[in-house]
Amino acid sequence: LIEVSSHLAGDMVSVTVRDNGNGLPETVDPGNSKGFGLMLVKSITDYLNGTIRIERNSGTNVILEFRK
Repeated sequence: LIEVSSHLAGDMVSVTVRDNGNGLPETVDPGNSKGFGLMLVKSITDYLNGTIRIERNSGTNVILEFRK
């Protein structure tokens, strides 16, 4: 199952992509990943001057936060 959601609070935008799979290993770091998907997400986050957070519980949640 994959779920994509967004939230606007004031001038902050939060975009979350969540799945219920096995999850990413703790060793995976979006800032140093060689995988194309995380490299792309990191590039978009940098372009938007935002932050990226990964939560690893019951699958994986990737949260991008940036100003609108």
